Amino acid sequence: IMPVFQHILLHWESLEKDSKAGKFKNYPGIQSSITLAWNTTTDWYKKTDQLIAWVATMVLYPRYKL
Repeated sequence: IMPVFQHILLHWESLEKDSKAGKFKNYPGIQSSITLAWNTTTDWYKKTDQLIAWVATMVLYPRYKL
């Protein structure tokens, strides 16, 4: 799930940068939706660091091993 989550974050990050640069000035609904999606996605991503099971999985998984 985390590789997909990171891909989504990268996509939203580029849209958020475009939104802050004023690329969507003529479309205020889209601009606010992008900002809301970015904030929601980052909030959920931050919550993954709080899960002990997630930390254990990252330590034990051979690809992401410390």
